[in-house]
Amino acid sequence: MKKQDILKQVAALSKEAKTVNSARKQEIAEQMTSLMMQEDGVFEVMAAAGKFSEIVDRVGLSNAQGAVMRFSKENDHIKRSVEEFFGMEDIEFETKEVGLSRGIKAIIGDKKFHLKCYDSHSRGHIDPRELFVYKVLELSGFGPKIHAIPGIKQASVDGYYIATQDMSYSKNPNKRKEFTAYEDDKEREEDKLFDTIFKDNLRFRQEVMALEILCNCLSLRDTFENPGNFGITCINSEDGQVSYKPKLIDFKNTGSSYSAEEIRAKSANSFTNKKSMNIGLGDMLQDYPQAILFLTRGRKSAEKDIELIFKESKEFVSELMSSGPRSSLFRGDSEQLLNKYVEDSLSAIKKMEAGKDAKINKWQERIAGRSQDVDTQH
Repeated sequence: MKKQDILKQVAALSKEAKTVNSARKQEIAEQMTSLMMQEDGVFEVMAAAGKFSEIVDRVGLSNAQGAVMRFSKENDHIKRSVEEFFGMEDIEFETKEVGLSRGIKAIIGDKKFHLKCYDSHSRGHIDPRELFVYKVLELSGFGPKIHAIPGIKQASVDGYYIATQDMSYSKNPNKRKEFTAYEDDKEREEDKLFDTIFKDNLRFRQEVMALEILCNCLSLRDTFENPGNFGITCINSEDGQVSYKPKLIDFKNTGSSYSAEEIRAKSANSFTNKKSMNIGLGDMLQDYPQAILFLTRGRKSAEKDIELIFKESKEFVSELMSSGPRSSLFRGDSEQLLNKYVEDSLSAIKKMEAGKDAKINKWQERIAGRSQDVDTQH
């Protein structure tokens, strides 16, 4: 991005800060800091123009120059940590341009990773449930492959960096993958890929439903409500076969567990239920039980069932929590917090599985009722 463009964006953010609340001001401060670190000399240009004191007052930063220097130091720490983790020095990095969380993209050959910072300085204590969900999504095939990268030892900066692999990467040279976020897909004037495949491809529709049930059972939000957080991966094989997978790339954890009743209520007004309005209840009778099977027993006989996925994901997070000095980044009750979350989420999934027959019976009754209505009209 050119220096002039950065200055324009910073000015626009500064203007916005006049009318927003304190939470948004803090987000603006982080965005401005990120922008100013993208190009050498931006800070100096603004300082020379006498703009910095105005911006400091407006966004509520007590020490804007210090914030810029801290951001620079921490980005350097991320880069050095990633290079050490992968044992490589020729890694390309791109600074994240927007958002409250600090982050960098790392490009390693034909692989691209999106890095998310977890440390007690910027986000408070690390929530083990968020890390657990990332691992569950990876192992279930609904999310990106992840790496937990420990920060190199440095007095002023410490933490973990979660690297999520870009969805379009394929380790199989005979397969080509392309990920499209729903927000990009829905901008198309015609041939909307996600909606078309959802309607015409039974398997894909069942997997979307399974993913949504999983999100509800994990008490997640900002999933299918946010078109930037989910999408579709198109997989083209050398033999001409094409398959499609729904993917979730980001989410927010509610911090509490939904009850079975709340999950059913959310399902009644869900993304898949709305999309299925044009499909028909008869097809939904096939979709729902198969979606539950995908979720609980794996989508192929060789894949892991949900209990094993939860077990391995929990072990992944427990190992991070117990790894030496970095254990202090987690709350003292993190182990109990994680245990309860895993137990509650798994219990919710089992209740959904146990209740699937009752749900199917209700759909059958609705179909029968509609048939009777048609008969009486004749």
